[in-house]
Amino acid sequence: MWSYSTRLNSGELRLIEVKGVGAVTGTVLLTPNERRVAEDRRDCYWLYVVTNCDAEPRLTTIKDPARLGWQEVTKVQHYAIGVAELINRGS
Repeated sequence: MWSYSTRLNSGELRLIEVKGVGAVTGTVLLTPNERRVAEDRRDCYWLYVVTNCDAEPRLTTIKDPARLGWQEVTKVQHYAIGVAELINRGS
């Protein structure tokens, strides 16, 4: 969920998505909705990435993160069955 900020002196609007990584390096993921908003609002969308959260946090700010080389991640397929069916068909 993104937040927004408006600078009082300039009126600049920022839609801000914050992501944290426990270590110095790692991977940042965007949800499909976050990616859509980043693409739709390139003029004011910012990604704030906090790395090394477990020790000495470091903030990096990126304006227009949609311009970067994001790689699509496909979700793992799941299978479901109701508990009642398991109980009725159990041994």
